[in-house]
Amino acid sequence: MMKTLIKSKSKTFSLLLITVIMLLISTKVLPQDYVIKQLRIEDGLSQSTIFASLQDNEGYMWFATRSGLNRYDGYNFKVYFNDPKDSTSLSDDGTNSLFEDRDGNLWIGTIYGYINKFDRTKEIFIYKNVSDLVNIVPDQSDDFYEYPLSFSRNQKATITSIAEDNNGRLWIGTWGNGIVVIDKNFKKYNHFYFDERNESGLKTNRIMDLLFDTEGRLWVATFGGGLTRITKSVSNDKEYYSFETLLKGENDFSLSDNKLLNLFEDSEKNIWIGSFYGGLIFIPHDQAKLPFGKAKVSCQLCPVSGNKSSGNTVMAFAEDKEHYLWIGTFGGGLIRYDKNKNESLHFFNDPMNENSLGDNDVLSLCTDRSGIIWAGSHLGAGITKIYKNNARFNHIKHGIGKPNSLNDDVVWSIYKDKENILWIGTYKGGLNRYDALSNSFSFLKKSVNDKSISSNHIRAIEEDSFGNLWIGTYDGGLNILNKKSNKIVVYNNNPADPLSIGGNQVQDILIDSDGVYWIATFGGGLNKVIVKGNPINQKLSFKKFKNIKDDNNSISDNRVYKIYKSRNGVFWICTYGGGLNSFDPKTEIFKKYPINSGQTDNYNIENLMTIIEDSDGIIWLGSYGGSLTSFDRKSGKFKRYSFREGLTSGVVYGILEDDSKNLWISSDNGIFKLNLVTKEIKRYDIQDGIQSLEFSGGAYFKDNDGILYFGGINGYNYFDPKKIRVNNYIPPIVITSVKVLNQYIKGERNEIILDHKKNFISFEFSSLDYTDPKDNEYSFILEGLQSDWQLTGSSTRSATYTNLSPGTYVFKVRGSNSDGVWGKNYASIKIIILYPFWQTWWFITLAVILLAAFLYFLSTMRIKNLLAIEKLKSKLAADLHDNIGSGLTEISILSEVASRKNNSVQKNSGVELHKISDISRQLVDNMSDIVWVVNPSRDSLHDLILRLKDTYSELLNSLGISLRAKNLEKLKDVKLPMDVKQNLFLIFKEAINNSIKHSNCKHITLEANFRNDVLEISVIDDGNGFDESIVYKGNGLKNMENRASQIGGRIKIKSSAESGTSIRFIGKSGITNKLKVFFKR
Repeated sequence: MMKTLIKSKSKTFSLLLITVIMLLISTKVLPQDYVIKQLRIEDGLSQSTIFASLQDNEGYMWFATRSGLNRYDGYNFKVYFNDPKDSTSLSDDGTNSLFEDRDGNLWIGTIYGYINKFDRTKEIFIYKNVSDLVNIVPDQSDDFYEYPLSFSRNQKATITSIAEDNNGRLWIGTWGNGIVVIDKNFKKYNHFYFDERNESGLKTNRIMDLLFDTEGRLWVATFGGGLTRITKSVSNDKEYYSFETLLKGENDFSLSDNKLLNLFEDSEKNIWIGSFYGGLIFIPHDQAKLPFGKAKVSCQLCPVSGNKSSGNTVMAFAEDKEHYLWIGTFGGGLIRYDKNKNESLHFFNDPMNENSLGDNDVLSLCTDRSGIIWAGSHLGAGITKIYKNNARFNHIKHGIGKPNSLNDDVVWSIYKDKENILWIGTYKGGLNRYDALSNSFSFLKKSVNDKSISSNHIRAIEEDSFGNLWIGTYDGGLNILNKKSNKIVVYNNNPADPLSIGGNQVQDILIDSDGVYWIATFGGGLNKVIVKGNPINQKLSFKKFKNIKDDNNSISDNRVYKIYKSRNGVFWICTYGGGLNSFDPKTEIFKKYPINSGQTDNYNIENLMTIIEDSDGIIWLGSYGGSLTSFDRKSGKFKRYSFREGLTSGVVYGILEDDSKNLWISSDNGIFKLNLVTKEIKRYDIQDGIQSLEFSGGAYFKDNDGILYFGGINGYNYFDPKKIRVNNYIPPIVITSVKVLNQYIKGERNEIILDHKKNFISFEFSSLDYTDPKDNEYSFILEGLQSDWQLTGSSTRSATYTNLSPGTYVFKVRGSNSDGVWGKNYASIKIIILYPFWQTWWFITLAVILLAAFLYFLSTMRIKNLLAIEKLKSKLAADLHDNIGSGLTEISILSEVASRKNNSVQKNSGVELHKISDISRQLVDNMSDIVWVVNPSRDSLHDLILRLKDTYSELLNSLGISLRAKNLEKLKDVKLPMDVKQNLFLIFKEAINNSIKHSNCKHITLEANFRNDVLEISVIDDGNGFDESIVYKGNGLKNMENRASQIGGRIKIKSSAESGTSIRFIGKSGITNKLKVFFKR
């Protein structure tokens, strides 16, 4: 890429413009100060002809084509087409003009006369045809064949331009219907058109462009009707419009052409007008308010190419952040004009260079907020993106057919000598010499002449104090060249000569003080030469330091790649395979440093290729396969910098430090800059001007002026690090798409509410810095699920979440620009995943209420049932007592009476009557027990003990046996179910009976305890016990055990001849027994 600058000076503006415009530029060259990239159909653009472009307030780029509306986010084009089945789609595909109003609404005019309004939130189009708003204007007779090809499809209603006045009304320029004024609800406000009866109105209905200047005046560019200026005035709340028209004429205050194409107001409020035949028209700001005829108008042809007919068609204007005016021409390429310095720079299409201007026919121009120029081309070229080359890497390479250029593109070594001559060692071209003062190259190559160098593959260059160049070759040993005499001395390896150089592949040369020279050979170890006087006149002897097996004091590997002497005098030796060695030249002892970066990976950091000590004393190592490693000699710690830190290359060829504490690193993936203070890493690639992504080992150099040189496989770069500018533009970040279950969600939403089954969601996003989007970086988080921000690059600028639980989430994403500058702003969207109805608060509340009601119903029914049962039990007990009990009692009494009266009668009959009396009395007792059992008022453990005591008190008194009950008062609140009460009563009734019948006891004790839900009841006597091991269990004991098991308890019997017998029941009482006197509350 080359640059052509045209400069001229003038005393007046007109003379300046004449000088600038009239100079003929015949050489089509590309300015190197700019990066030029093209976007074509292959990149996703729907059509290659771009009629209009703009950047909206969110940062998206929009492009109008005849095949749909294109939105660009830096990575992908999203194209909006007309869908006949969708009334909310674009009205038609022939988009022609674009405008964004002050409210952020995007308006699109089409060739079929539709004005479209884009609703971002719903992602729909609302439109109206301007022909439906106005009366049909009669056709004008024009020479249609004169129109440019880009206008050939225009129709009468085609919308060519859109502008907004101070009242928020839209002024719509049409190709044949004049100007239509509407509000933003598509209601017509006014219509201005050509009328032969109105001499002060428009001179034609073919409107090309509309412009409201900063002072509210409307400028109208017409095709054939000259320039019209419309001024509004208000009187008695009515608006009046006055028209002034400027046409082509013969004086200095008229137009050069009545066919005008474009209008533009620059930052200094000057008006620029592009014409079809007449080139460029200029109205200074101080003249813009003067009446036509008095205002000074400068009109000149614009011959930016040899084809004047095409070069005079000015299609578009733009102004960048540096206030350069950009002029797009039809056939004459693109012009950048500096109004202040009176300089112009021309951009043309180069068919051999895909990074040149896409086409010399420029239909549209737009400047985005970062300063990038977007040039819309015609028929096949698409969009050209142009921006300042902040990197400014100067690139020198072999020029085909150019003898005064580098003779080989593969560069292996670079050195600048004391006379500022640059020496470049190449792969096949030998030694190249470049003199910057004369801008000339010369070469030194191998030949049959003995005075030539020994190899064309040069790997190392160094200069001694005698003006000799020490040249290391790949296969020809060491060469010493005296620059004055051109004498060359060659030293090769001779296995038979122990004083010869260790190997013929010389990778590095270090010239030490006091005539000591160190040579790194690949395979021949480290070589030392001591010379007194000028080496060119002496025969050198080489002392070799090579690896000795099992000797830890020898060099670790004979493949020496780099020798470096740090500021404290320590020698550092980089070997290929043996890692890092330090070397003490006094003791001649080597020390190997095992490099442990502390990272668990498989990178090889033994194959070292370069080394440098930075300004802070930290050693930096570059390796093949192990990337970059720092070594802090004080702590002895190594740290590796690789992909995780942003150094996306496993190979480091060269390292240089600039004067601003930055390391510059050449690799096989471009050049990296590492800031030594912040440790931030920035990558530069081919788009920044570097010779190739792949550089060469040994090809790096820093001169006395701080200029850095790096060589590679396509020549070499040189640059001033201070002039490598950082892109500080903070781009907006947008969420470009949201998908739920892989289905696209239309519209730009702040919130999305989803059913609980739709919990698979993905987001795509973009940082709208278009400089080099692939270098933009991103971080994102889903609040409500993640606690840390996740980092990602441009290749994976998406986030996917699956099986999200119901709840509220907020997705946030941030982005950087291409230089890694991050902004504080972020894009966000709230995601609400609804709970299933059975997990909602209202359902849970209703369920709790229903459950509580159901439990209340059950408890109420239970209480009612219990009350009914208790009532029935009471009635049953009363009936048994009153009816059956009284009847049995009566039978018993009568049988006794009868027995006494019949004592004199037969003896047998008396016995039978006595038997009837006993049975009746027994029945009465049993009935009394049953009545007691079912009586709900006698259901406590206290009542049970009292019943047992009352039952036997009369009998025991008659037998002289005492019955005593313990803990009686503590048992009142212990309630017993009826079956428990009955079985316990019968168990202990049997136990007391056994004590009376078999023990001959004098005392019986009833004892009951209730602890921790465990009930214990005991009957203890002091009678004759029995041997538990031989006792025979009769029916009585078996019945007692069976009854105990029925109510969940057990019987324990303890007996001895000395202490009597105790029968104890043990069992859990159950929840029911813990209830207090429930029905008495």
